[in-house]
Amino acid sequence: MKPLKLRNPPAPGLASSVIPPCDRIASVSVKVPVPHLDGEYSYLVPEGMELELGSMVRVPFGSQVTTGYVTEVLPLSIKENSESNQLKAIEKAVNNQKWFDVGLLERSRRIASLYGGSLHSILNLAIPRKSFEGRSAIKVLQGLISPQEIHRRFLVDTFGTNWVEAKQSALILSPAMLWERIIASLISSDSASTLVLIPQESLIDRLLVALREAGISDVALIHSSKSESERAWLHQLLLQGKIKLLIGTRSAALVPFKPERVLVLDSGDVNYRERRHPYFRVDEPLIWQGCKQFIVVNHAPTMEMLASGLPLVYSRKRQVELREFRSKDSRDMVKAISALVTQKNNANILVSINDRSFVSSMICARCKNVLRCECGFPMGTKQRDGDPECSRCSKRLLSPRCRHCQGDHFLSYKGGAEKWALTLGKSISGSKVVLSNADTFKGELVQSKSGALIVVATHGCEPLIVDKAGRPIGYQIIALIGGNGIFNSPSFSMQEASRMRWARALGLLSPNNGVVLADLDQEHPEFRAMRSGDHAKHLGNTLKERRSLNLPPYSLIAEIRGEPSALTRLRSSLAEDRLFKDTESEIFPVRDSSFLVKVSRKHRFELSQLLQGVIRIRSSKRLAPISFIIEPEYL
Repeated sequence: MKPLKLRNPPAPGLASSVIPPCDRIASVSVKVPVPHLDGEYSYLVPEGMELELGSMVRVPFGSQVTTGYVTEVLPLSIKENSESNQLKAIEKAVNNQKWFDVGLLERSRRIASLYGGSLHSILNLAIPRKSFEGRSAIKVLQGLISPQEIHRRFLVDTFGTNWVEAKQSALILSPAMLWERIIASLISSDSASTLVLIPQESLIDRLLVALREAGISDVALIHSSKSESERAWLHQLLLQGKIKLLIGTRSAALVPFKPERVLVLDSGDVNYRERRHPYFRVDEPLIWQGCKQFIVVNHAPTMEMLASGLPLVYSRKRQVELREFRSKDSRDMVKAISALVTQKNNANILVSINDRSFVSSMICARCKNVLRCECGFPMGTKQRDGDPECSRCSKRLLSPRCRHCQGDHFLSYKGGAEKWALTLGKSISGSKVVLSNADTFKGELVQSKSGALIVVATHGCEPLIVDKAGRPIGYQIIALIGGNGIFNSPSFSMQEASRMRWARALGLLSPNNGVVLADLDQEHPEFRAMRSGDHAKHLGNTLKERRSLNLPPYSLIAEIRGEPSALTRLRSSLAEDRLFKDTESEIFPVRDSSFLVKVSRKHRFELSQLLQGVIRIRSSKRLAPISFIIEPEYL
């Protein structure tokens, strides 16, 4: 029998006045009011109480009663029985339901260990907020998937065989290749239980269509739109092992499901990062060590992939030579699209843009300076005739004035999706313009019989173009807007995200010859990599420069926030830590109630653990609280 290390709950009230007869001892991850008390505590289990790993219980903690999750239950040994007179007893089990299994507990422990969080905070994210009372109504959702040889052959023809037995690999797709077709074939190629992680909920429907075409219709889904009742019902199905295929967004990684294989679309996408406490990334391969295979499906590798040495398997059928890539400034994009529409009858045109607003930047009509907020970020308008609003802090200006000349008349400088749709509709006669964004999402559009079909879409909301029979036929023209601003900006995370989103948009190209118009200089490494399909070759010099300067992806940056006086003292104490004795580490000055720290990428988990430890120590000493963000989006 495995001995249980006893940990007593804190005073006051070490033991209840009357302790019922107890025959077991349980380890409980307890909900605590302050960070420094995070942990698992030992409690006695009264005789006859139904309890198992994964049960939710009510326990006394100090002078209060709180909830907790049972992580282990063992019989009382003679030694433990003699030492347990200072322990409290569990008051009651909540709902008599099991909320997680050994697989989810192990994964949660791994996340907490890697990122320095508490086990309870991870479990609290994973467990539904509502119980499911209809256990007798639970039925089998689906059985094993029947392997189909045609899908195996398709994958081998496309990628070869090197990735088949690999523990980890990244499949890199070429233009005009639909990611949903690849993932559907991976699922259908064998009977392994599979978890599919999708960065955006809007993309799930596309995968479901591909799965139905492959003969798979019974699929479990989990994402933010699911109600708590639905999540609780699915939770119980997973605990009973009645699901073999689960598809979802980031939250799907925190369910009681231990898949044999994990498939991740667009690994590196910011949507896979939990930016609230506790910070972690669900596309981190180390989290999925217990799985037989971890496969990434990307249309382009991230800088992090290229730097880490993750095995990259490119599609054999790149066929980028069949595509025509042109560099076009955004100011000339409308004329270029209009000229192509004249050449191509009934063309399908996709205009992919990152900004869903009407105008993302405004300039003074008198002095031509950009209208900026007090925080330094540009002001824009979310809708036509709307008030200027900051893109970072959302501050509104009812009567804006230029800081330089006090002018009150402003012109749109960078148009968003709505402005582009309005401009294209006016400029190209006889065309049909469709706007697709988070508010007006279009999943599929049927090819226009007469005139051009122009789709202006934000990233992740690009609709498929299909014929009358529902078969994808793709876009003849794809225009990618905003590249010069994005790929020349200092924000590494923005560049990574845009590379993946642009590449995913290229997957919607027509299988026949297509034209790509990119708002990016033709000598820029990103443009050359996109045109050739060889990112490792053309981004190699950029990676060397980043390595020499110790910039991401070779380093990790965190922003620490709090009171300036507390941050000044904290900065001095961090400078004495061995983590910042490394020549690649750096601590920056305190500015605007925050400061930045940088460490080598190999120490990324140590940094998370250190900062979580600082929070707990400050909590125990009742010092001013601090918070931190790993990889701030604005950097």
